[in-house]
Amino acid sequence: MKKLIVLFSLFTFLSGDIFAQLWVYRSTNLSTAGEQIEKVDNNNFSYGFYAIGKGTDTTHQVNVYRTYFELSLNSIPTNATIDTVVVNYFNGGSGYTLKLTQVATVSPSDLAANWAAIGNGNSLLQA
Repeated sequence: MKKLIVLFSLFTFLSGDIFAQLWVYRSTNLSTAGEQIEKVDNNNFSYGFYAIGKGTDTTHQVNVYRTYFELSLNSIPTNATIDTVVVNYFNGGSGYTLKLTQVATVSPSDLAANWAAIGNGNSLLQA
């Protein structure tokens, strides 16, 4: 009987080591870089003054603003499983919505293409 208890205890101890899975819970702040784009009219874009929203210039032209951010994921191991993502943002105005989209590529020199990519990207969240 003692042999059985020792073998069972040994098996239980070893099976916990063999089949154990490592869980690491931690937060990682990701470095970002981005660009603010202003849509002046249907065909003209410039680097924007605001990150998001609308503004009226001196000619009463309504300009719309979008921003893209590039996130470096280099600090996350390639075999990591991500369970939760938290995005903190602040909007100083009112009446605006925030839409997070996944954009595959951006070109720093092609503001029109970046504007379209932001607007047409896969939606991740809309608030």
